[in-house]
Amino acid sequence: MEEIPKKMKAIMLLDVAEKPKMVEVDTPTPSDEDVLLKVMASPCSGTDVAFSKGGRKPPFMMGGYGSGIIVAIGNMVPKEYLGKKVFMGSGKISHGGNSGLWAQYAVKPYYKVFEYDPSLSFEDTCAIYMGPMTAMDMFKEFAKGNHKAAIQTAAASSIGKMMLGQHNQQGIPLINLVR
Repeated sequence: MEEIPKKMKAIMLLDVAEKPKMVEVDTPTPSDEDVLLKVMASPCSGTDVAFSKGGRKPPFMMGGYGSGIIVAIGNMVPKEYLGKKVFMGSGKISHGGNSGLWAQYAVKPYYKVFEYDPSLSFEDTCAIYMGPMTAMDMFKEFAKGNHKAAIQTAAASSIGKMMLGQHNQQGIPLINLVR
């Protein structure tokens, strides 16, 4: 494994009146249950755009999703995680505890990263997290209300199709609207 630098570059939004900037911050260190990911690819999602336009109070690191290689592990993380190609949602980053994957490194609990087929590219896997996790989170919110059925708009979208699968699997009727 390569040496991990003490400082890293990250894209941060420092002020709502400004555009995101590349800054140098401390490289995060994994705690007992964390892994340190060397970020290889991170897409721009709708959340990133919304946050950059005032949807989240600055300062914070940008980047909600990404893929890379685990380069360091905490004391309680199984050793086999080291060197794995994984994807993840935003993790804890050292600068003010903010999260974001538009950085050279990111930290996240090992049980919240997902290994994938190593033959796939970082670019192809960096956004895997977005659609399925969005659908799962939406279904969890729905399930909290003990509803007997649901209605969704934009049902022909990829997330809409994933929601349909979740509802079918659970036997909960879903009314799907397509524009």
